[in-house]
Amino acid sequence: MNWEKLESDVKKIMESLGFVAIRCRNSRPADLVCLKEGLPPIFVECKYGSATISKKQAEKLLELARRAGGILLLVYRKRYRRTRFCLVLPDGLIPLDDLSCFLQTLKDGGVQSIRPIARRASLLT
Repeated sequence: MNWEKLESDVKKIMESLGFVAIRCRNSRPADLVCLKEGLPPIFVECKYGSATISKKQAEKLLELARRAGGILLLVYRKRYRRTRFCLVLPDGLIPLDDLSCFLQTLKDGGVQSIRPIARRASLLT
């Protein structure tokens, strides 16, 4: 397993949920951009192993997502552990235990429906 396999796995997961998932060359602006009718664009940043997302990178991606009317997801997998999805907000991360349920909530209520208090996480450095 490596970061390329993680990106490929996440792309397959998003496609299985009906998204058009595009891997971005050189991971710019994000690793994946996922599009589906009726939902805001989803920018996905994948991290594998001990890799983290810097605060500066998170802020840059959040601004891009805001300008596009979309959201930012952080997907990470520590070695020998399961893949985790988190919603990235300006004040922290919200772990998503059920991606399908989250996407349905997003579809039903839009971006404003996902504003619960975010819990800080150590992935932002």
